[in-house]
Amino acid sequence: MKISILTINPCIDRALYLSRSVVAGDIHRVERSVTNVAGKGLNQAIVLENLGTLCDYFSFGSPERDAVDLAIEAHRFAYHKTVAACGVRTNTKIIDADGIGTEFNEPGGPITEAELDELLRALDETPTEILSVCGSIPRGVEKSIYREIVKRAKQNGKIVALDADGDALKNGLEGRPDLIKPNRRELAGLFGLAESELGDMAETLRLCRLVYAKYGTSVLCTLDADGSLYVGCDGEWRVSAPKVEMRGFAGAGDTYLASFLQARYAEHLPITDALAFASRAAAAKITLEGSELPTRETIGAVGAVSVQAISS
Repeated sequence: MKISILTINPCIDRALYLSRSVVAGDIHRVERSVTNVAGKGLNQAIVLENLGTLCDYFSFGSPERDAVDLAIEAHRFAYHKTVAACGVRTNTKIIDADGIGTEFNEPGGPITEAELDELLRALDETPTEILSVCGSIPRGVEKSIYREIVKRAKQNGKIVALDADGDALKNGLEGRPDLIKPNRRELAGLFGLAESELGDMAETLRLCRLVYAKYGTSVLCTLDADGSLYVGCDGEWRVSAPKVEMRGFAGAGDTYLASFLQARYAEHLPITDALAFASRAAAAKITLEGSELPTRETIGAVGAVSVQAISS
């Protein structure tokens, strides 16, 4: 099946590795740094390519030929670039000696109305069966934009996956996508809760069920070391996560979603096999430094996972 990916707020990721824990207000010496061209959509496109599927990737880029263009030229998927005068933002990840990751993400933009119209027109003109809408919304773009994009894609018969946060996720849900992939914090935010207020696995499952009941949207909720939950049109499933050493957490969720789309829709695997493959792929990603993304070989090196049906 033909897959298109839309990212309206692309970024460059910079990971800083420290030799000790982070202390607020202190000076920290960076042991090493890794810089990668990244972003949710680009991560998904690269993972899909690594798994054998070439997608159409739609995003904004800088007026001049830059690191993003050079990085994408190394790949074989189709890049539909719309020039944005603001250029591409940089996100910084800090990983301390305890393996704890902290992110600092720039807002991106501002994007003009003309720039947005050009990008969405290119998306509409490109035939596709599956659309993955992902990432944050830059300055200059209405927070409701994902609702309109999802609704239009659904009206045109596309399968739509949405991976976003905050108002972007809330508004996008109103378009009734087929699938969303929140993490624990993003799921809690849908209900006005902090991640610490979400409670146990039973409460997480209850919220997933509420989303599915209200919108008819399947929920694939990633829970870090606790694995993931799936609640939707293919039943309810609890998925374990392999224990691996973390070297780079950026892109694990993107890897999970892209691997699930590949397994479920491109390879037509049963839901249990697709969930197991996605969990192993995300685990393989965090064994890689910076924003490096897994291949079938690295995924194959990860241990098995369990996928268990959830009883009512």
